[in-house]
Amino acid sequence: MLAACGGGSSPPLAATGPISQASHSWHARPWISPAAKKSDLLYISDDGNYKVYIYSYPKANLLGTLDSAYGSPGGMCVDKSGNIFIAEFNGYDVLEYAHGGTTPIAVLTDPGQPVGCSLDPTSGNLAVSNEYGPSGGYGDIEIYTGAQGSPQTYYTDPNIMSGIHFCAYDNQGNLFVDGTTRYNQFALAELPKGSSAFTYIALSQTINTPGGIQWDGKYVALGDEGANPSVIYQLAITGSSATVVGTTTLSSTSRVRTFWIPDVGSSKKQGRRVIAPSIYGTVGYYSYPGGGSPTKTFSQNQPFAPVVSKGKK
Repeated sequence: MLAACGGGSSPPLAATGPISQASHSWHARPWISPAAKKSDLLYISDDGNYKVYIYSYPKANLLGTLDSAYGSPGGMCVDKSGNIFIAEFNGYDVLEYAHGGTTPIAVLTDPGQPVGCSLDPTSGNLAVSNEYGPSGGYGDIEIYTGAQGSPQTYYTDPNIMSGIHFCAYDNQGNLFVDGTTRYNQFALAELPKGSSAFTYIALSQTINTPGGIQWDGKYVALGDEGANPSVIYQLAITGSSATVVGTTTLSSTSRVRTFWIPDVGSSKKQGRRVIAPSIYGTVGYYSYPGGGSPTKTFSQNQPFAPVVSKGKK
C-alpha cells in the first residue's frame, strides 16, 4: 500500500493567494480576447515553449495565451466553477486561473515536480501527481483541501509506484493513479474515498508507457503513451482488479501523453469526443469511445495536455 503521510512529517510547504504578473517571472504579456470569458474554452499546455494556448471550443480558434518563463506547464484540470489548474513541472507549483483570466488567482506551491491534477467532485479537494518528490525523490500524490493552501496529506510508496504520472477522481471521490515501479514496469493504484492508503490494481493489459487517466462517466479511461497508434482503454474496476471493456484507437497519431473527454456525465450516447494532443505537434478530436481517424486536427508546437472549461452563457 502507498502509505499516507501528513501532519508534522510532511515537508514544509507554502501557498500564496492572488499574485501579480511580475511576481511569477512572465516573459511575455498574456492575452485573451474579451469575448472569450462567456465562451467554452479549450486550454492546451505546451511544455516545449512554456505556454498555455486558449482556443474557442469546439472550433479551435486561437483566443489567447498564457506565458511562463520556467514553469514547463503540464497536466491540467478544471473545477465546477470553470477555474483552471495548471501543474508546472519545473515551476514546483500549480497555478489557478479563472475561466478566461490571464493572471493567476492563486499559486499552490509544490515541493516536488507536478505533472497532473484532478478535482474531487464530492469534496472539491485537489489531488496533484508528482513524478518526482522533493529533491528528486520518489513520486507522490498531494491532496490540497478545498483546492487551496498547503497539502494536508501526501501519499507515496516506492515499493509499488516509484514514479507517479497522472491521477483522476471518479464521480464517487475515488482517486486512480498510474505510474511506474522502480523496475520501470507499469503500475495502477486506487485511493478509495475515505481510505488512508492506495490499493494496487492488477491489469492484464500491457501498458508501454503510462498515459493520461480520466473518469469517462462510466469507466476509468487509461491512455498508453507508448502505443503506436495511441490507445485509450476503458477499464471496469472491481476491488483490486481491472478489466478492459473497450478500446479507443487514435489512428494517425502517437505519443499522446494525456487527453480530455469533455462530455463526462453527459447522457448522450452519440457525438462524444476525446481531445488528444501528440508531442509531435498536432491536436486531434476523435470520436469517443469509437476512435478511428480524427474528425478535426490543428497544429501546435509540443502540446502536453488539454482541458475544456465551460463558459457562463
